[in-house]
This record gives sequence, C-alpha cells and structure tokens, in this order.
Amino acid sequence: MNRYYTAIAGRANHRCEYCQAPELIFNFPFEVEHIIPLSGQGENDEANLALACRSCNLRKGTRISGIMLASNTEVSFFHPRQDKWSENFQVDTQSGKIIGITSSGKVTIEIFGDEQCFSSGSPTIMDSFGFVSVVVQQTLNGKSGLGENTTFTRREHRSRRSLWCSYNIY
Repeated sequence: MNRYYTAIAGRANHRCEYCQAPELIFNFPFEVEHIIPLSGQGENDEANLALACRSCNLRKGTRISGIMLASNTEVSFFHPRQDKWSENFQVDTQSGKIIGITSSGKVTIEIFGDEQCFSSGSPTIMDSFGFVSVVVQQTLNGKSGLGENTTFTRREHRSRRSLWCSYNIY
C-alpha cells in the first residue's frame, strides 16, 4: 500500500476526489494518484496527491488537461487541491448524472467519460452517502425461501464512474 494512503484517504474522507464515489462501497482501497504526474514535473508530496477510484485514475492517466469538444480548446482538469468540487460539478438528482458546470468540470467529465442515467424507471433519491440512488422494493411472498412476505430492497447507487448495489432483506 502507498505510504501516503492513510493521510490522503483521511483528507479525502475515503471518497474518490474526482467522482466522489465512497471507498466504503468497494472491496478494495482506492489509489493514491499524482494530480500532476511525476513525468510532468509533479512532486511526490501530499499537496500533489489525491485519492482516486480505479476508473478515474485510469481515465486520467498522466494527463492534466483535455480538449473540450464544444470549443476545441485545451482546458485543465478539475484539480482536487485547487478547485472546489461543488463549484465545478453538480448532481442531477433526476438522472443520476454528474454535470460539469465550469470548463474544468465539463472537460473532466468529457475525458473521464459520462455514465448513462438510471434506466429502471424507478424514482431516484439522494442516498446517505450523497449519491443518487434508485430503490426497488419488492415483497417476495414466501417464494424466496426467506419466509412469508419477505421484503427485499435493492438500492442501486451511482457515481459518475461506478454503479454498485446494496441489498436489504426484512
């Protein structure tokens, strides 16, 4: 494990600093990545390190900027140490999409990729992790082997990069 992991993960509240996915949901620790890569003269110190989920880290790679499709201009990616997430992105609670609201936010989403909306048709809610979720609740009427009228709830949680499910059986 990276020697900076404990400090960086604590500072990030164990969330990906790019898509805000909570590390708790995944079965492995997130990665400590260089915001400005060492190959681009970035430093190997805490000020240049961010916690990133695997998907964001792979999509970012060694880049610090990208070409915005609409304007064909180069724009710097969201920078977790210099930029405030809520000033660059917002969550559309109806669709579950993260939307870039600044040039930096928009190019980050364009390059890192954009997730499709929930397609289940179920209502969406903001879950306890601060992520858009869809809740599908079903009573199994004893057909599950779990007992008569067992209620099963599946919550599909999403961030810009990930979709994961949690289940409750009552």
